[in-house]
Amino acid sequence: LKILTDFGPGEVVTIAVVTMTVSGLCICSIVVFGGNRLQLPLWSFVLLVILFCIIFLLSLVLIWLHEQNRSVKSFQVPLVPLVPALSILVNIYLMLQLKYLTWIRFAVWIALGLLIYFGYGIWHSKENLQDPNCQNVVARYVVFPSGSLIETVQAIQPGAQDAMGMAEEVNEDPIKR
Repeated sequence: LKILTDFGPGEVVTIAVVTMTVSGLCICSIVVFGGNRLQLPLWSFVLLVILFCIIFLLSLVLIWLHEQNRSVKSFQVPLVPLVPALSILVNIYLMLQLKYLTWIRFAVWIALGLLIYFGYGIWHSKENLQDPNCQNVVARYVVFPSGSLIETVQAIQPGAQDAMGMAEEVNEDPIKR
């Protein structure tokens, strides 16, 4: 399509996936809450579901028109983009069926888990034990076919360390056979 040529690579798919997710959320919200909590008349209920279904399907068509990667990998999702789109709808529907108390428990456990993860990780990371002025750095340059140059910097791995971060003695006597 001529309209889609103005966008960069991947932008159309990103916009379509976000639009598909938002419209899927609206569809599922109307289906789950439409009869009881929203107190919609039948005509508006049907109109909103049809409107958001059309938006969902247009997003699906945009993704389908995008050029697919045809390289063979060890695993690929079958029927792309149909299966991912249906899984978005089903998962949103199932999430909307959960009670609010479940969401509160989920938020508390996520917050607790993130606190432990980042609190422990910052103080016990291997990066924290290294000298900030480390001289053992190797730089490699990679030139891609597009002509861009990317520098990858990689620290040289230190010798073996015990559980306390202290260097272990290594016996360097060659093994005789």
